Amino acid sequence: MLFALSVLALLLAADGTPAPKPSPIEVTALAVDVDFRCPSKATQSLILLPKGQGQLEVPASCPDAGADWRLSVDCTPTRCSGYVRATEGAIALVQGSRQQLTVKPIAEQHPPTLDLMLLRITGEHRLQMEPAEEKHQPPVQLLLHRPAVTGLYTLAPSQRASVDFESQGKRITLQALVTRKDDSHWRLQLWNARNESLLDETLALDEQRELDCKRLDGFCEGTVKLWVREYQRVL
Repeated sequence: MLFALSVLALLLAADGTPAPKPSPIEVTALAVDVDFRCPSKATQSLILLPKGQGQLEVPASCPDAGADWRLSVDCTPTRCSGYVRATEGAIALVQGSRQQLTVKPIAEQHPPTLDLMLLRITGEHRLQMEPAEEKHQPPVQLLLHRPAVTGLYTLAPSQRASVDFESQGKRITLQALVTRKDDSHWRLQLWNARNESLLDETLALDEQRELDCKRLDGFCEGTVKLWVREYQRVL
């Protein structure tokens, strides 16, 4: 039966009749805050797609500054689990519920920063993704930076999403949309809570821009640096 349907689809395509367009796939992404309780406290906010990984940038004040780590968290209605991974593989388990997550190092001799990490699920985002986009366009990462804190967000291309950025005890929610222009350039759009445009520029990967804090309703002083980079996975 499946073979017959496949042949029928090919015949329709050969006759010029377009095959039915696949329906969009709805995925639920988790918003996760990672608090580093090092001498200089820092928080990173990530949007994690199902089975996806977000990069953790260990702050300079932590023992493992500069380490290349990734975080994954997936939840059922009653339980959450995931991993902290380094280039050599998993170094800690993430366990618990949506209300409370714990980071459990796997080895007795483990990176000390793992003992200084606190994870919090702050919300969910429902994203509509085209099947082709999900297959051929991996997520990208948006970074917002202020002194002592970097917000890292994993975003689905062409899908507008909320990002929460926290600095010096203040939190701001922005809307972000990244759209691929070519292999190395992305259009980045940002809006505030009133849906007012804050930024609309085409950037090369890893090309930094600065957003004046005056446009962020007293959230900070000076500027916020931002850039887009490729989604980084652990193989």
